[in-house]
Amino acid sequence: MDFKRLIEPYQENGRTPEGQMKWLLSKGIPQANVDQAMLYVYNEIEGGKKFENGHELDRYLLEKAKEFQQSDVEANVKRLQEFFGKFKEGWQEEMKRQNRPGFWQRVKAVFAP
Repeated sequence: MDFKRLIEPYQENGRTPEGQMKWLLSKGIPQANVDQAMLYVYNEIEGGKKFENGHELDRYLLEKAKEFQQSDVEANVKRLQEFFGKFKEGWQEEMKRQNRPGFWQRVKAVFAP
């Protein structure tokens, strides 16, 4: 994929693929999501998608990068929830196995008269 060739119709104001990447990174988009968005959008351009101007291309690129970022965040939250659920379940089982009192029982024991 030749990014320089694909951006030629949208080069007003000195627009370059490198500049687009820097711009997306400056918006707080992680590098992996910038890469995904660049490949996705430029693949669409290569497939015949047209934009009215470079500004429209940039906005579409930002939108796609945010979509990829949101998708990654949702996947990370799901993995974290699954991990915590397994951890909590394992911890509770371990405490039962060791006949150790639960957290609140231990806290109450500290303040018992």
